[in-house]
Amino acid sequence: MPRDRRGNLPWFAALSLLALSVPGITQDSYYLHVGSSIALSIILATSLRLILTTGLLSIAHAGFMGIGAYTSALLVMRAGFSFWLALPLAGLMATLVSIPVGYLTLRIKGPYFFLVTFAFAEALRLIFNNFWVSMLGGPRGIVGVPTPDPLSLWGWVIAFRSKVALYYLAVVLALLTLAIMYRLDRSRPGRIFGAIRQSDDLAESVGIGVLRYKMLAFSVACFFAGLGGSFFAHSHSVLHADEFGLSAVILMVIHVVVGGAGSVFGPVIGATTLTVLSELLRGLRHYQLLAYGTALIATMLFVPEGLAGIPKRLARWRAPRTLVERRESGAA
Repeated sequence: MPRDRRGNLPWFAALSLLALSVPGITQDSYYLHVGSSIALSIILATSLRLILTTGLLSIAHAGFMGIGAYTSALLVMRAGFSFWLALPLAGLMATLVSIPVGYLTLRIKGPYFFLVTFAFAEALRLIFNNFWVSMLGGPRGIVGVPTPDPLSLWGWVIAFRSKVALYYLAVVLALLTLAIMYRLDRSRPGRIFGAIRQSDDLAESVGIGVLRYKMLAFSVACFFAGLGGSFFAHSHSVLHADEFGLSAVILMVIHVVVGGAGSVFGPVIGATTLTVLSELLRGLRHYQLLAYGTALIATMLFVPEGLAGIPKRLARWRAPRTLVERRESGAA
């Protein structure tokens, strides 16, 4: 196993242990709800980062989350599916929709891709609000989405009626997303994504199928957005199209940028930090957006690589000082 992988495994294990031990520290419903929100934000931000690794910014990511949410809710409430079957089907539906969308839009570069995905996201919101009202609920949305069905594991029956069980489900989904994204990031496709981000023309000139790899990143990211949407639907019980609009995807982008897009764990840091900050500033209402904007500007000015890059920046700053100290001590 390469050294960089082996070095990150303890961090992943520590993160997993910390997240899974929270209910043992407190079972306060408020803190567990915040923890579930952080886990959901990690799923969405980490999957959006996968698209960013190809040099593209998709504004439709929240829309694919909405596709997963509505798909899961309708399968359970209208078709009688189990949540555990609807969960992967929600991700699959988001992926299936992403294929024609990606095939048509991923050929476009720069701000044009941004604008096209924004138009697609708005079209989805209008569909959720105005079409098939009897099924999608229209502006009223879908009310009464049930919690996940009880799950039987090794003789234990887990009923998802409590915040503890929902928290564990969110954490497991987030850890699964992180593990797959980390593995993909360290694989050959992950390295190709980075090459495409640097110069897709140069990558294509050496025989890389740029569109094919962009499609791969886009569809995998949309699958996990659909999974996140499914959890969102069954943990909040009410669906409104406005939940999947522009503000939602801007929040995902801020989580990635503040945490650091250069590492899979960057969105984890960004989502955790900013979700906690948002809760601390909840009483200030409108000033929450000001705090988010301030955090984003400060990050771009002082730590362009995000909060995840602070240790490396400190190490680079410390190295010359250490060298000078050694020279002075040798001269003495």
